[in-house]
Amino acid sequence: MQVHEEFTKWAVDHGAIIDGVSPFRFPGKGLGLVANKNFEIGDTLVRVPIKVLRKSTDVPSQYSGLAPNVNVHALLALTLDSLLGPEWKAALPSKQDMHSSMPLFWDPSLSELLPYSAQTLLKVQKEKIGSAWTVICKAFPEPPISYDEFMYNYSIVNSRTFYYLSPTIKSSKLQPPKEDRLALNPFADYMNHSSQPTVNATLSRAGYTLTASQPIKEGSEVHISYGSHNNDFLLIEYGRHGNNSEDKQNTRRAEWPERYVEWTLKTACYAVGRGLESNKMLKLTKLTAII
Repeated sequence: MQVHEEFTKWAVDHGAIIDGVSPFRFPGKGLGLVANKNFEIGDTLVRVPIKVLRKSTDVPSQYSGLAPNVNVHALLALTLDSLLGPEWKAALPSKQDMHSSMPLFWDPSLSELLPYSAQTLLKVQKEKIGSAWTVICKAFPEPPISYDEFMYNYSIVNSRTFYYLSPTIKSSKLQPPKEDRLALNPFADYMNHSSQPTVNATLSRAGYTLTASQPIKEGSEVHISYGSHNNDFLLIEYGRHGNNSEDKQNTRRAEWPERYVEWTLKTACYAVGRGLESNKMLKLTKLTAII
């Protein structure tokens, strides 16, 4: 946890206010944000100033000209290494973490075993990434990073950005499209999703402020809501599941939704009965093991 302690210090040194919360690796769940004291409704847990966020205006000038042909998401992914300092980068999930949790990185013979709805979302995601990379390569025949690195960075941005619309933009001015309203939010991005969040996030000229939306007990995980998404979406986009009451599924890869377990076991039984080739059966066994 040393890298996360160093990153916390980095965030505070750069103006973030952190009160009574810290990164914590929850057994069977993974990394999240833990309450180190009791909080009442309205208490402030974290405040991150605007200057510490990483947004479209921070993209190096030689690449910012790619807009609007490339969206902000892809621009942040392309220039991520130059946007983040060493302390921030060290605290991010590793490539191994992303490859194990994100279907984007799975072998096709493994991802094709996902439910059809999840496969459809995955196909759209791959098309978005591929289209952005094509535009980038046309503008820069020798891009600063490889396609594999771009995919990794794209997933990092996808899973760690917050909604961002500059508080200084007047309503009368042309506003960026909704898909471009995002920014990387250091330390606040430790929070995991729940359909029953315990904090609210508000954006103002002072920055992003996280306040308790309900009483939070010391030792409990602090949650935020990513939005009203089903678990197929959460799996493909974020590599996790959302404890959504509408889906009745749990959070984090270590506790995958029951319907995936049930579906995979049924598929395995069907595969045995149909005499599935040994190599595909091995892939299916691996998916069941992951679940």
